[in-house]
Amino acid sequence: MEPGNPSSQCRSEVPTDQTLARFTGYPPPLVYVGGKAIDVGQVQSAIIHHEAAVLEINQEIEQLLAVARRLEYQKSRHMEEMRRCKGLITLARRIPPEILVYIFELCVDWGFPRTPISVSQVCSEWRAAAVCAATLWSHVLVSANNRNPYCRALLWLNRAQSAPLHVTVQLNGDTSHVSGALGVLLERRGQWRTLTIQSYGLAEVDGVLTVCKGAFPDLRSITVQVEQDSHSGRFFSDVNNDEDGVFLMGLRDSFSPAPLCETMAFKAVIFPPLQSLPLNLVNLSISLLPSSVNLRRLHIASLVGLVDQLRSLQSLAIILPFGENYEIIVPPQPITRATAPVLLRLNLTGPLHLFTLLHHLETPALMRLQLRSSLEPEISPHEPTSASLRECIGRSTPPLELLELHDVDLTEECFVFCFDSLPTLQEVRLHESDISDQVVQRLGTGACPRLRRLDLRWCGRVRGDALVSMVQHRSQSGDLQSLELITVINCTFIKDENVLDLARFTRCSLMIRQDDDYCQSWECCSNERYRRRLQLRKLHDLEMDHRHNIIF
Repeated sequence: MEPGNPSSQCRSEVPTDQTLARFTGYPPPLVYVGGKAIDVGQVQSAIIHHEAAVLEINQEIEQLLAVARRLEYQKSRHMEEMRRCKGLITLARRIPPEILVYIFELCVDWGFPRTPISVSQVCSEWRAAAVCAATLWSHVLVSANNRNPYCRALLWLNRAQSAPLHVTVQLNGDTSHVSGALGVLLERRGQWRTLTIQSYGLAEVDGVLTVCKGAFPDLRSITVQVEQDSHSGRFFSDVNNDEDGVFLMGLRDSFSPAPLCETMAFKAVIFPPLQSLPLNLVNLSISLLPSSVNLRRLHIASLVGLVDQLRSLQSLAIILPFGENYEIIVPPQPITRATAPVLLRLNLTGPLHLFTLLHHLETPALMRLQLRSSLEPEISPHEPTSASLRECIGRSTPPLELLELHDVDLTEECFVFCFDSLPTLQEVRLHESDISDQVVQRLGTGACPRLRRLDLRWCGRVRGDALVSMVQHRSQSGDLQSLELITVINCTFIKDENVLDLARFTRCSLMIRQDDDYCQSWECCSNERYRRRLQLRKLHDLEMDHRHNIIF
């Protein structure tokens, strides 16, 4: 207490018993608890002692916490240095630049055009590899959804230098937002290798094609993807309608000259006008997208005209959407056949009546024929398809090497005729296309002497014994090519014992192919449970030398 300071006196503590005893001269009082006398002064002295001890402990705790914080800081510094040192020797930084660039290019090819920007943020080595790889920046994306497509295109072009350019234009109604980027790209049109136009409507595609004038000496392929037609406010459903030919004319007129542009892919709800397709096309793919139109028409006569017009075609794919009901207009009277003198690959995917196109084609060079139904399989064989296939093969006698039938059932007479007429056939793929034991036996007695691969899936008639007998006869015959691979998946009458017997003569696969298998997207032949069960229960019954012949 400060002398002479009243406020100090007001803030003084309440006097204890010892203080009162000192001023009054009386000893501290005693209290009785449970009949026992307790000295209040001693208790209060003990409290004061413990309070002082607690205060001292708190001070020591504060000192220790300060030491702990200092140690934590030192630990974090060491951890940071450890991460930095590990980063110097990590595998990502030790990969050779050429391998890094190859991996980055794969990412770009798989549809990630922003790869060079993304990988540049990983580390300095990746950034250096990305910046120096001109081919990595050659995939230029011009999108109407980007904030500044002009600056983006300029950056990509500067980094691409003189590498061939793969240009993708994504439109969303208004093309004015990308006009500047298209302009700077057209200044380098001599480097264009591929062009992809993705749009919601046909009018925007026409707008882009209109400005693509001049020579494109290195352009190889054009892809057009249109989700819906907004060109005239309606869907085009009839490929034989002449008034529909007012759109997409730039496909033939704009890129002139483009002597190397021989590949075109068209994905839309409509067929492109026949007069819009360049005459020098070698590879053409037309995929129709699902539509809200209940019934769409497709004229066989127009498809015949398409084949007859494009005489340089080597590969043709016409793919209609799965499950949609198309009205295939078959000409009531005979029409002039179309000759495709150099057509090597033909893929038709659609309703069964689409395959009647074969009746009107002459394909003397055809090597690969794939017929895939887009509807549920029918119970009985489809007579028009069988007749058309027989007519095409009998008239053209093509050097066919691959025949694939997916959910297409032929008559037994058609199977026999095809196998007897195709001595060059090397591979047959049948998916839910019932083939009888008698037809299979013909493969073991002289039909298809060069057959190397047989793929049977969901075939409900052929028996395993007939299949084993055929494979055995071919393996023992000197005039017939032995089967190198036979695939059996979900075939009703092919038992586990038949699979083991097949493995004694050739390789037997129970899996779909890994590269170009049509069933991968549908997941209709993923019989993993059966494969695992057979591997656990039956594999030990097979001789050790033949176990590797079964592909699980």
